[in-house]
Amino acid sequence: MLLITAAINVWGVCARLSALFAASSLFLLLGCSGLAGAEDEGAPWYLSGKDRAYPSPRYVVALGYGDNVRDADDMARGELTKVFSARVTSVSLEMDSFRQRSGFGARDGEERRFEARSFTRVKGSAFLEGAVIARRAEVEGVKYSLAVLDVNALKARWSAELSDIDELIDARLSVPASKGRARAAGIAAGLRMLEQRRVAEAKLRALGVRPAADARDYDSLFRELQRWLGGNSPIWVTCNDSSAGRLLVDALRAQWMVVVDGTPLVDEGTEEGKTPVEVVLVEARLDVEQKSGKDGIEFLYSGEVSAVQGKAVLVQKRHSGRIYHPSEKLGSEKVLLEVEKRLLEPFAEELAMRVLGLAER
Repeated sequence: MLLITAAINVWGVCARLSALFAASSLFLLLGCSGLAGAEDEGAPWYLSGKDRAYPSPRYVVALGYGDNVRDADDMARGELTKVFSARVTSVSLEMDSFRQRSGFGARDGEERRFEARSFTRVKGSAFLEGAVIARRAEVEGVKYSLAVLDVNALKARWSAELSDIDELIDARLSVPASKGRARAAGIAAGLRMLEQRRVAEAKLRALGVRPAADARDYDSLFRELQRWLGGNSPIWVTCNDSSAGRLLVDALRAQWMVVVDGTPLVDEGTEEGKTPVEVVLVEARLDVEQKSGKDGIEFLYSGEVSAVQGKAVLVQKRHSGRIYHPSEKLGSEKVLLEVEKRLLEPFAEELAMRVLGLAER
């Protein structure tokens, strides 16, 4: 009797160890062709993590287990996600650096560098499209599930997704230069969709597919957008708080806006047919009051920012709040973080929409 009990206990431990081994070996299924036909003769799927009905490399399988069916299913799907997320995060998704020359208040020949980086974190749910729980079993009270994904079907779906994104980008960039603001809005929309394209490319590479190279000259497109923005709606920023001012400038540049230094220059448009350049005046203010208490420091803050072009108010936003923190330095940094996320970034995004004519004034 003792031998039987011991055998059952040992078998239970082995089952869990086998499950963990099967899960970790999934990383090899997409990358090592030598394992493509490997199967454990005679071992049930809930021990081997494999199933003859779903051979690799066409299928990717993942084993999960738990005290109930839901936990087993969730673990199987989660292990399936790890296969792809590990491959996707290994693909560099950093966008190219773009350079521009600014003639507004800058020194002659000074070259500005504008970098737009996008390190994409692909959510696991994206990889569960089409995944099914193909097998379930219960052994000695432990529930087992086998998640299965048809790689060929996923390749077709993600290839179509990339094709759709390319069509949308082409449509945005097809607006002729003579359309002015509409052309600038199209370029901005196309550049923003570049991140979506990079994600789609990375997902396909995770399946071993090498998408066609993107031949668009984004550097030239960016410079064209900057020339239009600099010649029509350059932005001049003032702020009573230097740290908040720097964050505001960063937020505006992240939305492709051209921020100028020094005194704003206005082209009066004296030549016939010449459009006057109306600088967008952005004024920001941040007031912070500190009160000491027994539990730390209370920060009461109030921020407001507005953008005016000519006589028109383009955007106006306010945000206020309070933060408790034991450290004056860290508390002040937290205030700036709150102002950045809740006030400056939403303001910059809305202003970009207004300047590009994508929102009503």
